[in-house]
Amino acid sequence: MNIETLRQALSAIHCFRSDKSNSIVAFNPDTYNMFTVGEQMFQLICHVKHGYTLSEIARILDLSSERIYNILCTIHERIGTPAESLSIGISSAVRYDGPINLSIHVSNTCNLNCSYCYAEGGTYGNESKLRMDPDLALKSVDTMYSNYGSIESILFFGGEPTLGISTIKVICDYIKHKFELGLVSVLPRYAMVTNGTLLTENCVSQIIHEHNISLTVSVDGPECIHDSLRKYRNGDGSFVKVKNGFVNITNLTGRKPSIESTFTPIHEKHGYNIKRLEDYFHAEFGSTIETIVPVNVPDDHPLAFSDPDVVSCDSTSSLFDSLSDRSYGNSPRIERNILYSILQVLMRKPRRFMCPIGYSRFTITTDGDIYPCQLFIGQKEFYMGNINHFNINDPSVDIIKAQNSLEYRDKYRNPKCTTCWAKHLCTACPASSLLKNNNYTTTDEFCMHSKERVELILSTLYELHKSPNTWMQFLENLENLSTVLSKEDDVYHC
Repeated sequence: MNIETLRQALSAIHCFRSDKSNSIVAFNPDTYNMFTVGEQMFQLICHVKHGYTLSEIARILDLSSERIYNILCTIHERIGTPAESLSIGISSAVRYDGPINLSIHVSNTCNLNCSYCYAEGGTYGNESKLRMDPDLALKSVDTMYSNYGSIESILFFGGEPTLGISTIKVICDYIKHKFELGLVSVLPRYAMVTNGTLLTENCVSQIIHEHNISLTVSVDGPECIHDSLRKYRNGDGSFVKVKNGFVNITNLTGRKPSIESTFTPIHEKHGYNIKRLEDYFHAEFGSTIETIVPVNVPDDHPLAFSDPDVVSCDSTSSLFDSLSDRSYGNSPRIERNILYSILQVLMRKPRRFMCPIGYSRFTITTDGDIYPCQLFIGQKEFYMGNINHFNINDPSVDIIKAQNSLEYRDKYRNPKCTTCWAKHLCTACPASSLLKNNNYTTTDEFCMHSKERVELILSTLYELHKSPNTWMQFLENLENLSTVLSKEDDVYHC
């Protein structure tokens, strides 16, 4: 094997230092293999990647060329066989032939007035159509089935989707009828993101139970925090109603809803970091998997963090500091996005998109307009047409324009991503920058924190793997958490 072949094989290797053991870990993103390297081997890898010849490296490290060559061959063996090729299926970013995920807005209004709401009180700036008509809902279902053949999941969204519960029932009954007639081969998974205040209503609870709709309830923490952020329009807090709804739906279905929480400076003022908030949800609601995300608002918003990058980095570090204890202890639990990242590493499954919106995931508004995601509603460059004339096989100007605007979320085409060692494991919300500063491209700061986050994941897994007993217990509990995840709602989260 010549030096150029070895250099090419080693060029993708990324080395980082494990925080716990201070070991240098080499990670090959093409195979997902990790192994420890000493200081000398680390220097050797760096010199090879920077184009030095064997003789130059031998002189720098004071080793024979033969010794260096043997070390390089050993590293090459540890690299392993590449995982699924990233070159598969990149010919078209427009046409997708697999099952899709839909978000259907059945309501464009909300009974709450949350302090950080990006949707202008649930209306998205459009109060002309506050609820989706049943006929339009069925048209939406038929159009997407005719375009893609299969719908993997449907998320009922809003506004507050329980205000459109009758339309939800119409959709579920209609697809069930199509299934019974053999017109669709598999029923979609159903999910709903709700503020939880109407889950005490029997009609709501019965429809959710009848159609096995997984729930994610928005809860922002203890009553004093939640009620300062998630108020009714008259100023009253909503915590008590949400807690009662959570208990009611759990008793009726036998399944606890997932929890989604927005972390704000209000939490910090009350002495809560993300880990303490996660522990609160476990103690108060019995949850094992939560989604906790820092608030995403413009810099001049009263709830904006003074340094959001530090908050994001600190919150990730805080969660990983105790990941092993919480994931293989007596009550294993974990934040949802971290669980997704860990599963991605263990399954060695590369992801083409930061988020597959506009490719395999679509949002349909109450008036039938199609967008890649609810966060882009009202943004002209992301409008993909209306359900009455949507045809992915003959893409309109709107579809092509939206796809071009979304090209940056495609890691096969984004020049920032193509040579990045973390591209297989990086995930992001393409709209987060749009909400914050009206810029929907990825920033250097985001990339830096994403790489730090991936290193924390890899470092934690590497340290856990050192002890066979610990590793087996970790995997067992991880499997249990994954089962909970699949039963709850892997519909909403990318």
